[in-house]
Amino acid sequence: MDTEIILSLIFGGLAGVLLRTVFFALIGNEIYLANLLFDLVGSFFIGFIFNSKAASRNYQDKICSIAAILGSMATFSAFVIDIFKFAQIGEFKRAFLYFAITNLLAITGCFLGYQMSVDAEEIDEEIS
Repeated sequence: MDTEIILSLIFGGLAGVLLRTVFFALIGNEIYLANLLFDLVGSFFIGFIFNSKAASRNYQDKICSIAAILGSMATFSAFVIDIFKFAQIGEFKRAFLYFAITNLLAITGCFLGYQMSVDAEEIDEEIS
């Protein structure tokens, strides 16, 4: 991988994280609203940049923008672009299936991780 690409990914990721932090500071403690709004804004720009006619950028610049800046900004950027790709080629059933499975697995994983942490705390309390 080219050094220029690596540096653009590093600085792009940093920019995305800083933008996300400032946005959350402006919204306040409403984390769900902040996540939703920021992810929607990020998704909009992912679609905008992904469209080759919308911006005069080469493919490498687009990928760095999507992966680094928007990837660290909109937490589900890869998810959005994958669904968009399926829909773009007319694979609507596949897009919906991907959407459903991904969300179900993500929520299940979150629940399982939470439950495992609760169980570990209970085991620690029993040992102590």
